[in-house]
Amino acid sequence: EKFLLPGYWLVTLFSPDFFGNPATRNLFKAGSAQYYEGIIFFGIAALIFGLHAFFTLRRNKMVLFWIFLFIVPFIFIFDWQISKFFLKLPIPIINSSIPNRIVFLLPLSASIISAYGVNRWLSVKDKKIFLPIFVIGAIFFLILLFLFLVKLFNIHYFNEEFQITSQPAIVSLRNFMVPMSVYLASSILIIFATCFKKYKSLVIALVLCITYLHIFYFSQKYFSFSERKYVFPESDVLEFIKNHQGINRSWGAGDGSLENNFASFYKLYWPEGYISLNDKSYAEFTFLMQGESLDKFRQLGFRADAGLGHGESSDLFENS
Repeated sequence: EKFLLPGYWLVTLFSPDFFGNPATRNLFKAGSAQYYEGIIFFGIAALIFGLHAFFTLRRNKMVLFWIFLFIVPFIFIFDWQISKFFLKLPIPIINSSIPNRIVFLLPLSASIISAYGVNRWLSVKDKKIFLPIFVIGAIFFLILLFLFLVKLFNIHYFNEEFQITSQPAIVSLRNFMVPMSVYLASSILIIFATCFKKYKSLVIALVLCITYLHIFYFSQKYFSFSERKYVFPESDVLEFIKNHQGINRSWGAGDGSLENNFASFYKLYWPEGYISLNDKSYAEFTFLMQGESLDKFRQLGFRADAGLGHGESSDLFENS
């Protein structure tokens, strides 16, 4: 349950960095889920055309199917009572994995729904596209108004335990400007082409370019890279293992252990790694091998990261 996203995270459908970004060290939110595990943003233009398809093509069975798949992740990834209810049921995979892994269905289904919306807008001569533009614009306006009121009247915005930055409202307001600008540019182009239909093909190309630039900006901001030698440094020990290991596996204990999946970069055979699903008996084994006790396992629960050598060496050997 600690990996469920807070309900207010829904606003990131419109602004992916509304609550900051870990790459710029100003992320603030509750829960244990990593930033990348809760990305539900899929683009402003896709949101407009997806909503257009929802309003106009609900009777289309294929559109209805993808709308259903779009809704499913919201049942499992947010910290609502219905999510907790499903997680407590003995359903294979669902009750043994991190719930927000199902979030991949959201951008997949949204992209297909929006494609139906684009196709309808290009082929039908009406102005029904104005409704989703108005709805999304109203949401943008309300969010912007809320942030101005927070700043103007110094309204309490977030608990200090969630804050990495001293001014979370400023972070939200600044990061909100980019998606709002994308919305305004896309909306103006779509409205123009709706009124002057011969420009629709050109406008949809321009809207796609704006969307790609926005997604590229968003991804480049998050995927900040360091030089490889600082993340995966060369080591005499690792070179020795690489040259003498053959087809055997190596293992390190205590301070000599490697973080999960690091050995893969050095092309070493290693028993540790990351497992998405949580098998209870294996999780107990790996928890003990990190110098912990079964009593603590039962209290906290444990995700099956196969970290067999972590912890103090003395504790590891006592648990053997």
